[in-house]
Amino acid sequence: MKSLRNIIVILILLAVGAGFFGPKLWKSQYVAPRKTLAEQKSNLESQIAQGQAQVEQMRRVTQQNLVPLYTRSFPMQTGQAQLQYQIWLTQLAEFCGFKETRISVGRSAASGGLMSHYFRLNADCTAEQLYRFLYEFYWTGYLHRIDSLDIQTKETSSLLSVAFLFEGATMAKLDPNQPYPTDGDLPGPNAVFQRLASAPWKAYQPMTRYNVFQYSRPGVDDANWTVLSAIPTVKTPDGATVTQTRWRVQTSGKTIVVPIGGELAVGSFVGTVQEVIDDMVILRQRNGYTWILGLGDRLSGAACIPEVF
Repeated sequence: MKSLRNIIVILILLAVGAGFFGPKLWKSQYVAPRKTLAEQKSNLESQIAQGQAQVEQMRRVTQQNLVPLYTRSFPMQTGQAQLQYQIWLTQLAEFCGFKETRISVGRSAASGGLMSHYFRLNADCTAEQLYRFLYEFYWTGYLHRIDSLDIQTKETSSLLSVAFLFEGATMAKLDPNQPYPTDGDLPGPNAVFQRLASAPWKAYQPMTRYNVFQYSRPGVDDANWTVLSAIPTVKTPDGATVTQTRWRVQTSGKTIVVPIGGELAVGSFVGTVQEVIDDMVILRQRNGYTWILGLGDRLSGAACIPEVF
C-alpha cells in the first residue's frame, strides 16, 4: 500500500508540473524557434525578391547602355560584314589619296559574346593624307578599332609606308526582334554616333603643317639618324663623271650630297668620303678612325676598319 501511495504522489506531482511548466516549455522550445524560423524565412524571401528586382534593373540598364553599341555593330552575316567593311576601307583609302593600296581580309573569330573580324591595309601616303585617314576613321562610328599601325619612311620618296591592322565586331542580338544589327549592311550614314573626332576636319588641318615624324627634342644627334640613301654617278657641266654619296638626315628631312674626297659633317660626325667600292662607302676621320657602311645603312651603324687594312 505504501508503494502504491508513493506512485500516486509521483503521478500527481508530474501532472501538476506538466500543467505548470508545460505551456512554458511549449512556448520556449517549440513556438519561439518556429517563430524565429518563420521570420528568417520571410527575411530571406524578401531579400531574394529584392535581389531579383535589382538583377532585372541591372539587365534593363545594361540593355539600354548596349543600344549605342548595337547600332554601331557590323552585320550579322560574316561574309557581308567582311565584304562591306572591305569596300568601305577601299573607298576611304581612295578618298584620302593613298597610293599602292593593298587590303586583305583576315579571320573572323568569336570571343566574349562578340564576333571579331580582322583586316589589313598597306599603302603609301603623305603625312597629311594619313592625318585625314585617321580623322575619317574615328569620325565614322562603326564598332571598329585600329589594333596596330606601323609607319616607315621611304628613302627614295617623301611618302610614308603605312601598315594597319583593323578589328571590327558584330554583337549578338539580345532580342531576336530588335532591328539591329542588320543582316547584311553596315550602319547607315544617318545613324547617330558618339564620334571620337570632336570637331570638323578644318579644325584639325593646322596640325598638318608640322611634320610630327621628325625628331625635334634637344639632345638628339643627327648622326644617329643619317642614312646612306644613294651612290649615284653624275656628269658635271664640263662633261666629267663624278661619284656622289647622298645622305638622308631623318631628323630634318634634308639630303646631304658629298662627292668622293668631300667632307661629311652631320651631328657629332665629321669625316671625309675616302672611297666608294660598289655599294660600300669608306669614311675617314681626322682622329685616324676609318669607317665602312653599305647603301641603306645608318651612319651610326658603320663598322670600324682596323689600320692593318
